[in-house]
Amino acid sequence: MGKVTYTDGIAIWKVIYYFPALFASIYICCRHGFLKSSGWMFLVTFCLTRIIGSCAQLATISHPSSSTAETIALICAFMGTSPLLLSSLGLISRIYYDILTKMWSMLFQLCALKIVQMPAVIGFILCIVGATSASDPSKIEHQAMVQAGIILYCVVFLMLVILTFIAILYRSKMPASEIILIKAVVAALPLIAIHLLYSLIASFGHLHAFSATNGSPTVSLFMSVIEEMFVVVTYIAAGLKLDSTPLDEDESGAKKLGYRLGRGDFGTGKLGLLSLLFGIVGVMREGQGDEEKHQGRQQSNLGQREGNPQHRHDTNDNHHHVRTERRNHGQQRREEPGRFEV
Repeated sequence: MGKVTYTDGIAIWKVIYYFPALFASIYICCRHGFLKSSGWMFLVTFCLTRIIGSCAQLATISHPSSSTAETIALICAFMGTSPLLLSSLGLISRIYYDILTKMWSMLFQLCALKIVQMPAVIGFILCIVGATSASDPSKIEHQAMVQAGIILYCVVFLMLVILTFIAILYRSKMPASEIILIKAVVAALPLIAIHLLYSLIASFGHLHAFSATNGSPTVSLFMSVIEEMFVVVTYIAAGLKLDSTPLDEDESGAKKLGYRLGRGDFGTGKLGLLSLLFGIVGVMREGQGDEEKHQGRQQSNLGQREGNPQHRHDTNDNHHHVRTERRNHGQQRREEPGRFEV
């Protein structure tokens, strides 16, 4: 069994970090939907990729001569960029649903978003094929297919920047509760840019410190690992704070569910059915919560009225007025002619 190195320590930190992030991402998917284009599902994929890659790196401790574990770790390192970009594009697509009209939003989902997502998917495939076809793990980052995949990632990033800039210009058309999505994406863009810069230098720069196999772990830590972690925690925080719909609390559950169906949160297939089930349960829970809040407000208002001195004074005056009227009415009946008491 080999000793634990600096790189292994970073892998341990990743496992500790991404396991809670994975469960948080799954919870967010249950809340907002498992539709791939929404972005939250790709957050789950990214966390899984980083966990698998880190576990493969830790497997080299007991099997230092195993090239399979090292290859898996390197493949996961290059694979992670694609789901991170696709997750960002998913958040942008939700922003554009609120900005555009229904017809233009549908065209954006079917055409523009697919055109931007396609290079990320192709880059993902190229990185896998290039990494698995390398004869030695140290040559993975210089494979032509891997380099082509990284270039496609950069193209997708530039498109993402343009879409984000346009969304910022039209943010006044967005509901106030959805602004957090723009803030999350804007905060993540510089971190993703640093991560892509590290990948470009590692693949094209031929600098030993940036090598993915035997380079400096400190460079990788501060130009890739930390940036990815901050992006993930930013998106998770946005997903936890974001409501499932931007509609008012007073709106009915059926209307909220219809809004999500129109936005395409649920998709099709088994995941779509699971998303719809979670959506119905969420609407029922929100309905119960709204009813409890309404009852609480009524009890609070009643308690405030009873605790108000002016209210008590008015109540006492009303009671005194009622008693006076009753006495006068009884005296009037006794004074009426033809009436006698037995």
